[in-house]
Amino acid sequence: RRMINSGSVFLRYWLEAGTLKTEWYSAKFSYPVFQPNGELQQVTIKYVWTDENDKDNYGNFKKKWFKLDLTMDREILYDNPEYKQGEEPEFTVVSEVVHDLGFVQGEWFKTCDMPNSVDGYAIVADIMEFIDEVNYSISQSSTAVSFNQDPQLTFSGMTEDELNDVVRSAMKSWNLGLKGKAEFLEAGLEGVAKAMELRDKVRLNIQDITRIVLLDPDKIIGSAQSAKAMEILHGPLKDLVDELRMPMEICLKKLIMKMSLTILIADSRGIPVPIEIPAGWKPQTLDFEIEWPPIFQQTMEDLQKKVQVVAAATSANLISRESGTRYLAKDFNIDNVEEELAKIADQPVINPFGGF
Repeated sequence: RRMINSGSVFLRYWLEAGTLKTEWYSAKFSYPVFQPNGELQQVTIKYVWTDENDKDNYGNFKKKWFKLDLTMDREILYDNPEYKQGEEPEFTVVSEVVHDLGFVQGEWFKTCDMPNSVDGYAIVADIMEFIDEVNYSISQSSTAVSFNQDPQLTFSGMTEDELNDVVRSAMKSWNLGLKGKAEFLEAGLEGVAKAMELRDKVRLNIQDITRIVLLDPDKIIGSAQSAKAMEILHGPLKDLVDELRMPMEICLKKLIMKMSLTILIADSRGIPVPIEIPAGWKPQTLDFEIEWPPIFQQTMEDLQKKVQVVAAATSANLISRESGTRYLAKDFNIDNVEEELAKIADQPVINPFGGF
C-alpha cells in the first residue's frame, strides 16, 4: 500500500531466533545505492523521531536521529544523537552484524522504472490539487455546520443603551423591553449541499485519473454480478492492477530468492532457521514462477457455465475429455490431470435406470 501511494518502499527482513521477521521503511527515509546490474548494494535508513521517554528542560519530548546501514556483508546500527536544527549529527556505532551473504537483506519495491530516479510513480502524483480541493471544501463545510449547531443570537428593535441593559432571567429567558426582538442567525446550509455535489464531481475526477473505480454499492447490490461483468465494470482498475503486477513480481521473486538463500546459508552455518532441512539436501533449482489469483473470483454461476461449455464440447467430440479436465483442473483443485483421468476411468458405472 505504501509503495503504490508514494511510488516506492524498502522491505527489510532478517533471521531472529529461528524465524523470519520483516519491516518496511518509507522511501522518504531510505537512501538506496544500486550496482550496475540493478541489484541493491547498500541501503541507509535515516530519519528523526520523537523520544517520548526523554524530555528537555522545558518538558518537551526530545527529537533524536535514527540510522541503520544495510550492506551486502554487514548491518550497522548507530546510536541516537539528539536532533538540532541546522547541525549534522555525529553517529557512533552501537552494534554491527557481519553476515557475509553477498546481498542486502531486503528489497527495494517500486511501481515502475523511472529515468534518473530510484523511485517509482506514485498513484497520488496527479491528484494532489484535487486532494487539496477536497480538504478545503470539507473544512469550509465543517465550519458552516458547526456555526449552525451553535448559532449567534441577534437582537433587533432596540437601541444600544437598551442592549446594554438586557437581562436574562432565572427562567432562561431574555427581558428585551417593549419592542425588542431576538432570534438566532442560522444559515440555510445551501452552500454545504452545493459543496457536497462538487466533492462528488471531484471524487469522480480522482477516480478517472487514478483508475481506482469505486462503484455505488446501492446500485449493484441487488443483482449478482459474474466475474467477467465485474471485470468490465472495473476495467480501468483491472488494467492498473495488471500493470502493477509486473514490477511487483520482479521484486517479489528477488525477495523470495534472497530469503531462500539466507535460510540455506544460515542452516549450513548451524543457525536456527524457520524450516527443517534434511541433512545433505540441496535444491534442484532456484527458479520459480509467481501465479497471481484472478482479480475477481468467479461465481458458482460462472463455474456452472464453464462446466456446461466443456461438457458440450466433449460430447460433440470437439475436444478430448483430457483437454476438458485440464481446462477445469484449477477450478476443482486438481493437481495431477493424468491421475484424475485414471480415477474417472476406474469409477463404477452407475445405472441411471435403477434395478429391475
